[in-house]
Amino acid sequence: MKNGQGVGSIIARGGAISFVMATATMALGFLTNVLLSRSLGISEFGLYSILLGWCMILAVPATAGMDFAILRFAPIYLEKGQRKPLRNLIKFALFFAGAASALCALIVFSITIFFPNAISNIGLGLALLMSALIALTALMGIFAAVFRAWQKVFFYQFYDQLLRAVLIVTVLGCAIIYGWNVDAFAVFVLIVSCALLCLTLQVIHLSRLSVPDAVNQNAQPPKVARRDWVMMALPALVAAAMQQVLVQSGLVILGAVSTPEQAGLFAATSRLSAFITFGLSATAAITAPLIVRAFAYGDTLGLQRIATINTQLALASAIPVFAIYVIFGMEILSIFGPNFVEAYVILLVLSGSAIFSSATGVCAALLLFSERQIIASKIMLAVVLAQVTVSIPLATNHGALGAAFGVFLGLILKNGLMSYLVYKHLNVNVIKFWK
Repeated sequence: MKNGQGVGSIIARGGAISFVMATATMALGFLTNVLLSRSLGISEFGLYSILLGWCMILAVPATAGMDFAILRFAPIYLEKGQRKPLRNLIKFALFFAGAASALCALIVFSITIFFPNAISNIGLGLALLMSALIALTALMGIFAAVFRAWQKVFFYQFYDQLLRAVLIVTVLGCAIIYGWNVDAFAVFVLIVSCALLCLTLQVIHLSRLSVPDAVNQNAQPPKVARRDWVMMALPALVAAAMQQVLVQSGLVILGAVSTPEQAGLFAATSRLSAFITFGLSATAAITAPLIVRAFAYGDTLGLQRIATINTQLALASAIPVFAIYVIFGMEILSIFGPNFVEAYVILLVLSGSAIFSSATGVCAALLLFSERQIIASKIMLAVVLAQVTVSIPLATNHGALGAAFGVFLGLILKNGLMSYLVYKHLNVNVIKFWK
């Protein structure tokens, strides 16, 4: 991949597949949230969103960062035909993810019992479902990372995102048609059941894939390999966990200092703002393995080419969506229910942060997969502390709008710092969308 040769075609081809998958997934996610908001009501929808936010935050440490270790090392093992190291890496990742998931379950039950107000006074039944969802999400993330490393873009997104969304929407639609009672507990039962089915299908699919052994593998000794995996995983885990906190902190903070209704408004606008970054998400599915290979060969031009193409595709899809929200935002919010129209300004604030994310979103991947994961984790930790410090009083006094401004400020600070450091250390300009 010298001088960026072939990068454009690889990203375009894989990005096209990922774009279609991301579009379908986003559409299904939007439909899911509309069905839930209308069947649950704004208060119960807010409660569901708060609990889901906790699950998404804890699902990241439940992976123990091993999904990043897979993305960092598996592409090299696959390219060299090193089957044994690849299998050892996956087994190592699953062991650590299982142990971390058990620890996260303990955290959920501890919060439920000793700090019930922090998690909306849920019972042990919902705590059990949350723990199961956290573990299943972590394991699916591990296997999805293997698909990404293999550059099987379709299947990376199919089980974890598309198929699960189809199953959830289908059952929710039946519930509404036949008049079944739906509450937050029932929704979590549905989500956990769908996740378990999709995880099972993931495992079956991966068990049928094979890697031919190379004649001369030159693999690292097991102890050295495990050390390298952990050294990659732990800093990346901190960065990823902090990123998820940045994304979900608005909901979690609102759950602690405000009302479920405010959380419901924030959740609806947050889901809509995600449409702005779906172009970035589509290209991210194939970006990590390309960055790993370009960095391994010292291909600075290739890294710049990857960053430029990502920015071009992300902004091309983000700007039209942002314009639609500015013009028709109130009408779109009314789809969730009449009470959601008041969240128009919140939608604009979160959409503004999503535009900036689209322009600079590849900066984190460039740091993480160029052996600068420690730098990325330090930035993320500092930004989370700053954002939470600002968001708590903002959310307390201004509800969902205050939480949205907290997210906006945090994202500007994080991506601004990372973009500067990528340019300083790698000589790559992530906001360069021109050739």
